[in-house]
Amino acid sequence: MKSVNFNVPKLETDRLMLRKLNLGDIEDMHTYTSSIEVTKYVPFPNHKSLADTEAFIHYVMEQYENNKTVPWEIELKESGKLIGTIEYVSWEPAHHIEGRILKRVAEKQKRAFMLFC
Repeated sequence: MKSVNFNVPKLETDRLMLRKLNLGDIEDMHTYTSSIEVTKYVPFPNHKSLADTEAFIHYVMEQYENNKTVPWEIELKESGKLIGTIEYVSWEPAHHIEGRILKRVAEKQKRAFMLFC
């Protein structure tokens, strides 16, 4: 199988930035990874504590170092807040499966969904 470089470049639009996850993202990430409603659609349990989220971020950072498929963080440029992640969850030469987790930004709808394309 051909080797794939999963280096995560920073990508920007007028409103969003896609970038590597870092330890400064613990609290923002915890707001959606602690939600049972969100995590019922993803292959990991909801995070019970900030320590769970920190451990997950350390895991992701290790994956970056080992050139494994890892998430981009989706950040609102206006606020600097993390609103979700996006990544390839399966990578084959003929096709790729992409997954994303997004939290709703609207105050009264703090739900997120995992979508597969």
